[in-house]
Amino acid sequence: MSSRTKIFLFVVLPLALVLAIVLFLNGPAAYEGRGWASMDMGEFEKALGHFDKAIEKWPENRFDHCPPYCGKVIALTFLERWEETIPVCDRIIAMECEDLFAWPYRVDAWPHVRRGIAHLKLGDFDAALADFDAALGVPTATDLERYEALVGRGNVLCETGDYKQAIEELTSAVALEFPFETVIHELDYSFYCYYFEKDAYLLMGKAYEGLGMTDEAMEQYRMAGEARVH
Repeated sequence: MSSRTKIFLFVVLPLALVLAIVLFLNGPAAYEGRGWASMDMGEFEKALGHFDKAIEKWPENRFDHCPPYCGKVIALTFLERWEETIPVCDRIIAMECEDLFAWPYRVDAWPHVRRGIAHLKLGDFDAALADFDAALGVPTATDLERYEALVGRGNVLCETGDYKQAIEELTSAVALEFPFETVIHELDYSFYCYYFEKDAYLLMGKAYEGLGMTDEAMEQYRMAGEARVH
């Protein structure tokens, strides 16, 4: 074995492997992974830091640049930091992401739903309705996204006292019959949602109460208690 070969095998190659490992562990994918792991442990503040680091390191022309932003939105939602959620959703919408969570899935309606919920929580009902309408207008929206947008609209209408229209929206949401058993729990991020099956029934109960229809309200609350996912 020549001296040049020995240098390559015992010096250059090990150094290259060490460098590759260091780069991988400090790369955007690694930070994104740490973000999701922190989310699984309920450490949402720590997750935000990891997602921000991934965003900082990931070239914006990469197809997989979108998930860290989506992770950041989810973490902010769990922390109820609504004002911070809106500009992140703005960024996702501007990026026109085509992939999320490593499987083919258009990210078109998703940020509108998330931003609509943030606007709703901040009391900006007109902006919330505009976002929910935008989500419903996306041809590639999933049944879950349509469900959440309709429940979001029903929520806004309950808040503004338009109870009859709220019931119509919420009835449409329930009619979608989204298979909520696929949503194991709130941390199944591939199907992340804010509104679950029970929420439509709870809001319908509130709307019926607002109309003075006590029996109908009680029936909706009963159905909320029997919802498949809480």
